Formats: sequence, structure tokens, C-alpha cells
Amino acid sequence: MNILKYKFIHRLLTSPVFIFIIRLPFVLAFFLIIFSGLFGNIYRNPVNLTVGVIWLVFISFTAIIGGKIWCLVCPWNTLAEWIQYILRLPNAQFRVPGIFRNLWIAIIFFLLIIWLEYAIGLANNARIIAYLAMIIFGITFISVLFFQRKSFCRYGCPVGAICGLYGLFAPLELRSADKNTCRKCLTKDCIKGNEKGEACPVFEYPGTMDDNLYCILCTECIKTCPNDNVALNIRPPAADLLKFRLLSFSEIFMIVTMLALSIFGAMNISSIYFRIVDWSLAKLALPEIISLFFLILMLVLILLFLFYALSRICRTNLSVVAYTFLPIALFNHLANTLKLLNIRIEEIMPLISDPFGLSWNLFGTAGHLAKPFFDVGTLQYIAGPVMIVGLLYSIYLVYRLRNLKRFSILYTLYSILAMLAIVAFNWWLIPQ
Repeated sequence: MNILKYKFIHRLLTSPVFIFIIRLPFVLAFFLIIFSGLFGNIYRNPVNLTVGVIWLVFISFTAIIGGKIWCLVCPWNTLAEWIQYILRLPNAQFRVPGIFRNLWIAIIFFLLIIWLEYAIGLANNARIIAYLAMIIFGITFISVLFFQRKSFCRYGCPVGAICGLYGLFAPLELRSADKNTCRKCLTKDCIKGNEKGEACPVFEYPGTMDDNLYCILCTECIKTCPNDNVALNIRPPAADLLKFRLLSFSEIFMIVTMLALSIFGAMNISSIYFRIVDWSLAKLALPEIISLFFLILMLVLILLFLFYALSRICRTNLSVVAYTFLPIALFNHLANTLKLLNIRIEEIMPLISDPFGLSWNLFGTAGHLAKPFFDVGTLQYIAGPVMIVGLLYSIYLVYRLRNLKRFSILYTLYSILAMLAIVAFNWWLIPQ
């Protein structure tokens, strides 16, 4: 169903005022995070809870519903765009070199942030969060100055890459309403721009776009299309996953990394992680920073080998296997996010009375001792079904794959056993 057929929605999404209004709160929140992080208490600070937990929950759940809708309101991108407009800076003409037109920069950036989180407690240090937020904005703005359009959003942003993976599951898509109309169009204003709007900032062409991996829902193509041929469709969830298109190796590696980190994330907030760290320190004399690096690397390599082995068994490419495991990666990540939210949500109580760590007690809750909101048994009943949803979708993809490719029952069995093992392990880690 194309919701742009409703004139009210079409007018909203093509209105600069509406786009400004929905972006402004996120820009203000960005400045508040910078101010609070730089001048407030490092550890007792709303920034830690907001960025380390609430933002992650917001990103995960909005992306699985609306794809890369975060990119529409992203404060880094918005500020870079506003500054360029105010200063009348010319559009850069340099294209990103071909060797970097993939997700490898985003993957490296993503792994670096994860390493910082577990190595130095990034999500618990408001000062470092503020510095990192400013660095990301600096990179975004420099990209605007030197490279065409929004190259960092397309190739370098780890948040955008993760949202793109979630977007493959989302029940919302932006597409051309009729591909024949696109083929007959001579001006191609959606990729060139016109007086009504800018060219697609992430180099996408609606006429051939068939998934949500890169579209940032900026609405520019809705404004510029001379034939009113852009649709914003409500569709069944996971529609993109059923296409099994050929993925680049960097896209496959991003899925593997996402799955590995969903497992690592479950381990890290369990007692198992500390046992591994203590063992590596006692037996191998490896500090925690090195141990977590090798643990993440080991998980990535194990899963990559698993994907490769399954692809060899069924004599297909890695893309197909990666697609089938993506729902598990996404929903395991959601379950880990719920577990983290459960552990830290009560931190909001003392912060209400002392938001900047200045020894205030505005509402008498500054001395509240945060504890998990639900007990582990209740959490299993909440997070467990979330992981089961991902498992069921993955099994369904294997079933569809077997019908399309006529794979053997042996491959189907191996795939389902691997999926069951991963989900069971994550479920087991919940109360640890």
C-alpha cells in the first residue's frame, strides 16, 4: 500500500518545514549531550543512560519498523547540511575512490566503537561520549566538504549500516511506483536534482532500487520526481530478505559481524565473559582489552566459516546463507538490548534529581540505588520470545530457499541445527 497516495502525508514529507520540525529535537538533544558530557559529571550523567541504552533501543526498534528512518533525523547529517546551506558552501565534486565504495569503513568504525565500549567503558563515560559525538560530526562535515553528496552516510556510517540491515526486515519501503515510468523518464531528476530538491544523497536510483539497505528516506526523490512516481509502501515484514539478491563480501561480512556481536553482547553482560577474561589473564597473561579483541575475532571467524561451510554443502553463494541468518542476528540483538535496558533503566531515578552529577536532590530520588527492573526469570519470558521470532523467520527463509533452489534436506537440517544452537546459547546466557 502506497501511503503517499494520501495527499496529507505527501505534503508533509515534501514540506521543508515539517522536515525541519522533526529534525530540530534531535539537533537540540545532540547539543545537550555535548554540553552535559563536557561539563557534567563524567559517570553520573544522563548522557550515559541516554546514549548507552535509550538511543540503542530507539535505533533498534525504529529501524526494524521503519528501516533507515533514523538517517532522516540524524543530527550529524542535519547539522552538516544546515551549515553547508547557511555558509553557502559549494557541493563537492570528488567521488569516493572505488576501493572504498563498500561497507568496509563502516565495519571498521563499528568494530572500533565496540572495542572502545568494552575496553574503556565508553557508554559509562559522558566525556568520551561527547568527544566521540563531536568526532563523528567532524568526519561527517569533512566528508560533505570533500566528497560528493553524503558519501559518509552511504559508505562510512556504522549506525546507517546497521539500520540498513534492520531495514531489510522493515515493513516500510521507498520504491518507484512503476518501473516502466522510470525507464521512460528522460530527465532522471531523482538522481540529478532539480529546483524542487536535491539529487539522491546516497547515489540510489529508485527505478532500480529493490531493497532498504542504503536508502536513507531523505524524501528528496519524492520532491524531485517530475512524474510523481515515488511510492512509500507498507509491505509484509522481511520482504527484502526473500529476494536473496547477490551481496558484496563487505555486506556479507557486516551480517556476520552483526551476528557475532549479538552473541558477544549477550556474553559480555553475563558471568561467562568474566570467567573467560579471568582465565585468559591467569593462563595466557592477556589483559582484558586483548582478550575481548580475540574473543570477538574468534566469533566472527567461526561464523564466517559456518556460513562458508553451509554454502559449500548446498553449492550456493554466501549471500544466500547470510540472508537466512540475518533475522537471528537482528532479533538476538534486540533481546540483548532489552536485557541491557532491564539492567540500567532504574538509573533514571537518581538522574531525575541530579541530572548533571552536581550533588543536587531536586525530587528526593538522588540516593536511589538502581537495580534490574525485572528478575531474570521474567526477563527470559520477555527476551526469549523476541529471539524465537528471529529464529522462526530464519527457518522460514531456509524453507523458502529450499523450494526456490531445491536444496537437499541435509542442508536444511544443518542450517536449522546451527540456528537453534545460536538462539539456545543466547537464551541460556540471559540469566547468567
